[in-house]
Amino acid sequence: MLTIAFALFITSRALTQTSGVDDVLELQEAREVQWQGRPQYYAPLVLECSTLAWGPEATTAITNRYYYCWLFGMTEELPFVRQHIDDVTSERTFPVIADERLLNRGFWRGLPRR
Repeated sequence: MLTIAFALFITSRALTQTSGVDDVLELQEAREVQWQGRPQYYAPLVLECSTLAWGPEATTAITNRYYYCWLFGMTEELPFVRQHIDDVTSERTFPVIADERLLNRGFWRGLPRR
């Protein structure tokens, strides 16, 4: 029984990437959430939305990550937010931070990007 549950968990990746994204977008629309980014696959049954903004002094970049649990049609925002604050320097510009924080995301982040 445990093997079957584990197999379903792992194979739910494709469904999470398609139906899960659509369901999170519907939830955001119903709650009138417009400031979060497009949901991205994070792990089986978990999606992530990120925001990136300038800090109060315009010398920092603040990334907030919001997580959603998707269970085959039932969707709920998880009750925590991860926040990263990065200093903006001449070497680490805002676009570089955006690339690091927003593009290379997800549970499988160790895999090379295609």
